[in-house]
Amino acid sequence: MSDLKAGDLTIKPVEIDKKCFNQIDMPPFQHPNLMIGIGHVAAGKTTHMYNMINILKPIYGSNILIFSPTLMNDPIGKKMKEEEMYLEHFDNYSITTLKSILKVIKDEHDEHKERTGEDCPEKYLVIFDDILGTLPTNVQAPECKEFNSFISTYRHGGGIAPEGALSLLFYDQHYKDLNVVLRANTGMIFLLGAHSEKQIKTYAEEMCAATGGSQEKFIDLYHQSKDNNRYDFMTLDLRGLKCYRNFTDELYDKDKEMGQVERDDSEETDDEN
Repeated sequence: MSDLKAGDLTIKPVEIDKKCFNQIDMPPFQHPNLMIGIGHVAAGKTTHMYNMINILKPIYGSNILIFSPTLMNDPIGKKMKEEEMYLEHFDNYSITTLKSILKVIKDEHDEHKERTGEDCPEKYLVIFDDILGTLPTNVQAPECKEFNSFISTYRHGGGIAPEGALSLLFYDQHYKDLNVVLRANTGMIFLLGAHSEKQIKTYAEEMCAATGGSQEKFIDLYHQSKDNNRYDFMTLDLRGLKCYRNFTDELYDKDKEMGQVERDDSEETDDEN
């Protein structure tokens, strides 16, 4: 038996062409992405939705599809309709309707590619507002399985639409409504309005990766994010491991923290020498 010597054992990032994934960066946002806004009654969820659609216009234009049973009950929802801010609004969610939407997006992409020889540049944002409580909770139920499959594959068009054509935005009142599949695929979370200390501790336990892995630091940054204004909210970038007050005031950045640690270590070594 002969011994073989391994080569470089370092795990390194793989350089790839991001165009293959239809990825678009517009800090602090990235497409495709799955984003979730959590807020109780009067937390400003519809206000947040209205502003999100405007902010993300450079990516989606008016390619916005909304599932919401309550949108037209809100004056802001009616204003969104008057201003033609979205393509279509559905009062009720069903997997059949969702699949029909994905098929239309696929057909438009195929038609564009056949006509021009290039992939269709259109991107779509699908918004689900307070629909999680109406979904089947039995994981064995067919519609629940199909919904979870869609969430797991949304970056690939849910198995129907083109690669990277979709981003998802959920609004819900209760964090407990998010099932395991949704939590595992979440890229950004917005904590809107007021939350109890008990709820904040639950968020800290599950989301503190975006604040350096410390639950205590999470709670501190949560309160910092609310210091200026009752309407301020906490934004957690679970991919980039960043935390903001609203979208503009950066409270934490893992990469910057690691860079500072590396510099501190280097300075200590230099001092010793």
